[in-house]
Amino acid sequence: MYHLGRGLPKNRVYSHMWYNIAALKGHKNSLRRRDLMATEMTPAQIDKSQDLAIECEKKKYKGG
Repeated sequence: MYHLGRGLPKNRVYSHMWYNIAALKGHKNSLRRRDLMATEMTPAQIDKSQDLAIECEKKKYKGG
């Protein structure tokens, strides 16, 4: 949804975060898409995305 802007504003950081979470759970297409998304991002954006993915996992996908 964040990648294509479906119902939400496009956001590379959140898109990369969700692709990263899915890739870590074994979804192969997400791994490819995450890596492709990373080519359009700065190192700081990638770091932020990874931090958000870790936080999201710790919170069991609940809360802000």
